[in-house]
Amino acid sequence: PYARDLLTRAGVHALRLHSDSVTPEHLLTSLMDDPNSAAHAAVLHAFADPATISGEALAISPGLMVVASGSTLPFSPRAAEAIARARSRSLEEGNREVAVGDLLAQAERGLDEGTRDSLRAAGLREFVVRAAALASGMPGPHSP
Repeated sequence: PYARDLLTRAGVHALRLHSDSVTPEHLLTSLMDDPNSAAHAAVLHAFADPATISGEALAISPGLMVVASGSTLPFSPRAAEAIARARSRSLEEGNREVAVGDLLAQAERGLDEGTRDSLRAAGLREFVVRAAALASGMPGPHSP
């Protein structure tokens, strides 16, 4: 029962990170986060910190994450969807890279209409156009 529960927790963790599979890193993170696991107890017995090991395992886990010094955060489901839409669009258009403007446009597309209207009123559309222009090396709408 414990092994099945561990695999389930590791699977949920892998899904949260948008990983295609469960890997040893996901398992290690799940073990270190469980104060009732023998692995957690062994790490404490060795005068190490399970939370640190969990954080390091998270940083090298397969998945979509923002990794910075001292922190690792998974992308939100909406961000992962925007990335996938922007990548698909770029591939359909024959591009080898995803432009910043395309990514922002796809992120905007994933929002509800009220949020999109508020962001447009605050100037989002102009920002997306400028970002796309900068990424492509073309002058933006307000460039000289």
